[in-house]
Amino acid sequence: MDCCPLRGQAAVPRVLVITLAEGRLFGNMDGRGKVPLIASSETLFGGLSGLGVEFIQNGALLVKHVSGDYRFVRK
Repeated sequence: MDCCPLRGQAAVPRVLVITLAEGRLFGNMDGRGKVPLIASSETLFGGLSGLGVEFIQNGALLVKHVSGDYRFVRK
């Protein structure tokens, strides 16, 4: 199941595509290729090139980075 691309609000827009295949979530940041997301909780996942992914209310998500979180919204 493909989800809509999510666009970040950074100076250079980033595109994160989250997909569900065979019961697993995968993330593809800026077309770099799918990587499996590893659950830490019901809403928090790791494995995206060292970044965390947190699903939040309203269909948005946060990509967690040491310099600060990047908020993505569904497009």
